[in-house]
Amino acid sequence: MILAADIGGTKTLVCLWPEDPRQPPLLERRYANADFPGFEQLLERFADEARAAGPTVHGARACFALAGPVCGARARLTNLPWEIDAPRLQSRFRLARVILANDLAASAAGISDVPAERRDILQAGQPRDDAPQVVVGVGTGLGVAIVLPGRDGPALLPGEAGHMGFAPRDEAQMQLWHTVHAQYGRVSAEHVISGPGLVRIFRHLHALAPQPTDEALLRAADPAHAVGSAALAASHAGALAAVRLLGACLGSFSGDLALATLARGGVYLCGGIVTKLAPVLRQAGILGAFLDKGVHRPLMDLMPLHLVREERLALLGAARLATQGGYHRY
Repeated sequence: MILAADIGGTKTLVCLWPEDPRQPPLLERRYANADFPGFEQLLERFADEARAAGPTVHGARACFALAGPVCGARARLTNLPWEIDAPRLQSRFRLARVILANDLAASAAGISDVPAERRDILQAGQPRDDAPQVVVGVGTGLGVAIVLPGRDGPALLPGEAGHMGFAPRDEAQMQLWHTVHAQYGRVSAEHVISGPGLVRIFRHLHALAPQPTDEALLRAADPAHAVGSAALAASHAGALAAVRLLGACLGSFSGDLALATLARGGVYLCGGIVTKLAPVLRQAGILGAFLDKGVHRPLMDLMPLHLVREERLALLGAARLATQGGYHRY
């Protein structure tokens, strides 16, 4: 069997498949990370629930995708003090093998498994099979992975491009940069393009033009969820403005990555924020910001740009990696 997990900063998805991950899963669960001291305890809960339902995780081939850099058999999450220890987990749960992968590398591996109805084509471009693909994931953090074509099959190149410096594109983004810089010093793209980034943008706009209803959103247990929900309901002008500004920053950042890699294979925007806020982000000027690259605008017209509305993307990719489904790590 195949055991896969997508370990994010706030939630974890775990799934157990029969040998072919294209079949319906035997068990799938979603857990809040705050309910567990670590991933081992979370996986123990899943194993107990699987045993109660019939199947066992023993002997499964496993891939655990996590939101952080992966260099070997042990890794730490960037935005959560959890360490994932592959040898310990393999021994503790009697797994056939355990692979660790960066969550965006897993997402990149899962792109080909996403059905067409869960993709919004923001720009068709002129795709090429022999060109790199870029996957940008927006959730609790900002992640990036690149798929490189090769004679031996595609290679996954994970990285930490979300921690590159934030490059303001216009006066509104420059004002936002100054606000975030006053709090953190160096401003990374993740400071702005992420769930916490959405809250920072909303606070920034609130400081510029306070509204009586702003405080209720900021005092919510999950301000990012509250701001996003208000934007989706079109019930709060400030929330809508915050999501649109985040979208413009995301488009510009993704366009920079497309230029850096000549991503004629396509640029794919994914992650929890993208999935949940897709109806607003589609109208947020992402494409205009993506294309706004001066003398290289004609080149940008060739780059496909997709918005992926598949929450299970990293999970699907992890299942593929667990079976070594045609990808190798760069």
